Amino acid sequence: MGKPAIDDFSRSFYPFLHDQQTRPEDLMEEMTFSLLEKVRESVEVKTRFFEGNKEAIIAASLELAKAFQRGNKLLVCGNGGVVWAAQFIPSSLSALLVATVPLWMVLLDAIRPGGSSPGIRPLCGILLGFTGALLLIGLTRDGASPGNFYGALAVLTWSFLADVVYLFPRRHAA
Repeated sequence: MGKPAIDDFSRSFYPFLHDQQTRPEDLMEEMTFSLLEKVRESVEVKTRFFEGNKEAIIAASLELAKAFQRGNKLLVCGNGGVVWAAQFIPSSLSALLVATVPLWMVLLDAIRPGGSSPGIRPLCGILLGFTGALLLIGLTRDGASPGNFYGALAVLTWSFLADVVYLFPRRHAA
C-alpha cells in the first residue's frame, strides 16, 4: 500500500483529521463520534461471530476442560516444580536436569505392569545419565547456596513426578 493509498484511506475514514479549518472542539466531537462508531461496529462483528459459532465454541471449551482435567497433574507435577526451582538455579542447569525425564521414563516403564524392561546397554546408558545428573548437582553445591542444591533436587523430583503421572494415570475416564 503506497502513500497515496494510505492518504485516501485516512481521508475517507477520518475526513475531520484532514480539514485545516476544523476547530479543536469540533475535532474532539468528531473523533469521539468516530471512536464510538468503531466500537459499535466491533461489538456487532463479535456478536455475530459468537452467535454464529456458539456450538463450536462450547464444544471446544468442553474439550479443553477435559484435556486440562487429564493433564493438570502434569502442569503441577512437571512444569510447576521446574518453574519453582528456576528461582534457585540457573536455567542452563535446569534444562540439563529436565533431560533426566527420559531416564525416569525408561526406569518407571520397566517396573509398571505391562511395561517393557530395558536391556543391559540401555541400563548402562541410564546409569551414565544419572551419574552426569549427580555430577551436575554436585558442581552446583560447591560454593553455592543450599537453595541451588535444593533447587536442583527439586527439578529432578518434579521430572520424576511428571513421568509417574504420565505413566500411571488414573484408571477412570475424564
